[in-house]
Amino acid sequence: MAERAAMARLADLAQMLSDAQMVRLRKSAEAREEAERALARLDSLADPPADSGAFMGASMEQAGFRFQLWADRRRAEVNTLLARRKAQYLQDRDGAARAFGRAMAVSRLLGEKPAGRQAGDQ
Repeated sequence: MAERAAMARLADLAQMLSDAQMVRLRKSAEAREEAERALARLDSLADPPADSGAFMGASMEQAGFRFQLWADRRRAEVNTLLARRKAQYLQDRDGAARAFGRAMAVSRLLGEKPAGRQAGDQ
C-alpha cells in the first residue's frame, strides 16, 4: 500500500512538472510571437513622408537614408532576438513533451486515466 501511495505522489509530481512546463512553453511561444509582430511592424513601416515642406532636396534624402539605416539596425536587433526566442521555444517544447510523456507513463503505471488533454480534445 505504501508503494501505491508513493506512486500516486510521483504521479502528482509528474503532472505538476508537466503543467509547469506547459506554462513555460506558452510563455516562450508568446515571447516568440511578440518578436515576430515587432519584425512585421518594422517591415511595414513606410519610408519617411515625401517632401512635407520641412525638408528640401538633399535634407530629405539624408533623412530617408538615416531612417533606412535605423530600420536596418533595428531589424538586425529584432532578428537576433527572434532567433533567441525561437531557440528557447524549441527547447521548452522538448521539455514539455518529455514532462508530459513522464506524467503519462506514471499514470499508466498506476492504471489511471492521465490528466490533461485527451485524444479527442482539440
